[in-house]
Amino acid sequence: MQRVVVIGGGILGLAVARELSARGADVTLLEKETRWAAHQTGHNSNVVHAGLYYKPGSYKARMSVAGNRSILAFAAEHGVPAEVCGKLVVATDDAQRAQLRVLADRAEANGVPARLIGPAEAREYEPEVACVEALHVASTGIIDFPAVCEALARVSAQAGAELRTGAEVTGIRPRSGGGVEVAVRSRPVPTWCAATCSSTAPDCTPTGCPRSPACARRRASCRSAASTTRCARRSDIWCAG
Repeated sequence: MQRVVVIGGGILGLAVARELSARGADVTLLEKETRWAAHQTGHNSNVVHAGLYYKPGSYKARMSVAGNRSILAFAAEHGVPAEVCGKLVVATDDAQRAQLRVLADRAEANGVPARLIGPAEAREYEPEVACVEALHVASTGIIDFPAVCEALARVSAQAGAELRTGAEVTGIRPRSGGGVEVAVRSRPVPTWCAATCSSTAPDCTPTGCPRSPACARRRASCRSAASTTRCARRSDIWCAG
């Protein structure tokens, strides 16, 4: 059985640990903090997105729709607080109706349950809303992501994974006999493979590896149907070796 070290105890690291341990791998997960989901996972909007906005047929669209269903099923199975509350995307004037219909077409193409409704019906969902038309997206939900992480940790441990908090990783070095050694302040951890699932500002820098870490910056933008609000998110993906 090959050993895999997973670095990072957010939702990504814990999901990787759960999947690998379920496949029979010898998994050790290392988290710097004393609790799970201490950083990005525990500081977001806790929204379960429906997959409304992505290009039909794209990986983002397919994974968002599938992920919506699977995480809600996971929550129901493991007692994680979640609610499928739906959401409204609104057009505040006639000029925005065309863009709202584009989103409605995307929803249909992606298999997202959504329908166009008038102002009166929109107010049945949200009494304070002001719009000329709205798109009601039924499958959007909210969830307690830190509780998801606690559940993932329990499932991983039951499958045999070793989960260590307070284990700060300070470096990754190649081993002469193959694989790598993950440097931890308490003791080094030899492993066949190290999966880095830490935050976007990792504290450790792999040293002595054949290649330096590569950082791929991916910028994603989103905006409201009304085209009045735009936001940008950036994530860093580090790969060592």
